[in-house]
Amino acid sequence: MTEQRQEVRWLDTSGAHVRVLPPALFGVPLALAALMHRRRPLPARRGGTGPPRASRRGRFAGALLAAAGLGLMLWAFWTMRRHHTTVVPWARVDELVTSGPYAHVRNPIYAADLLIYLGVSLRLGSLWPLLALPAVLGALQRWVIEPEETYLSQRFGRRYTRYRDAVPALVPSCVRHYSR
Repeated sequence: MTEQRQEVRWLDTSGAHVRVLPPALFGVPLALAALMHRRRPLPARRGGTGPPRASRRGRFAGALLAAAGLGLMLWAFWTMRRHHTTVVPWARVDELVTSGPYAHVRNPIYAADLLIYLGVSLRLGSLWPLLALPAVLGALQRWVIEPEETYLSQRFGRRYTRYRDAVPALVPSCVRHYSR
């Protein structure tokens, strides 16, 4: 029964008018940047001999960022599951989740995608992914976050508006913390 319910969620398009899979907004440009790096290296640092690659510190920092992103993503998924709602961006949302990572950022899964993207970029040691990042974030804002926020405002009204005004979208603030 649970598998059937999850399958229905993926087919449900009664939620936000998001028609792109958000991880693809990060993954496709990152893969293209990696290919560009192989064909026309744009190293993040100069010097050394041989093909450009990340420093040992860069690779370590990249692994830490990517691991932090994965941890944040798992925490966000677990929180959504605990509240019996969906992570599918175009499906109907039954509950406004404002606890766990959602108390710190409105879009912790996209923040996690960003951390993973930055981590892989550091491990790669190339500037190509960073050059693509403004377009990635612009597409995420326009094609995913804006339609989701419009839907959530319509669905939850003032409750969502107060939450949106109190909690940043992607980067947590050291000052604010949302509580019901």
